[in-house]
Amino acid sequence: MTSRKQLKRQSRKNIRNCGIFIFLGYIYLALGVDYEDHIFYGTCIMLVGAGLLIYEFIRSKSPVLIFDKNEFYIDETRYSYKDITRVDSWHQIRAVYKRTVYVKIIVDDKVVYKFDSDYENYNEFVKQLTRHHIEHKLSDR
Repeated sequence: MTSRKQLKRQSRKNIRNCGIFIFLGYIYLALGVDYEDHIFYGTCIMLVGAGLLIYEFIRSKSPVLIFDKNEFYIDETRYSYKDITRVDSWHQIRAVYKRTVYVKIIVDDKVVYKFDSDYENYNEFVKQLTRHHIEHKLSDR
């Protein structure tokens, strides 16, 4: 039996980061109770963190791609690597030091899955695409 892996968002890490954001806003708010601008900025930081937390929770409910060396699944739909029509990708610099690769898996001219290089098991999935001779411009990190 082959071992299956999941290509999915790093939701735990992202939710932890949102929690840190909310906590820092709370600290800023608590330390500046005597100053109106500190209260305002602390509240804004907390609200932004809460908004990002809600966004991450909603995104964590999106489908997960499960793959092994022979095939992959999105929800209940099974695909062979031969089914892939093409893999579109583009790079974007999100921060001074970090380049993110965004990817679309296309089957029969329909986008079946979108992910980026921050997803868990990204490298392993790229290796499977290469192994099955799927043309792509991705590199495993």
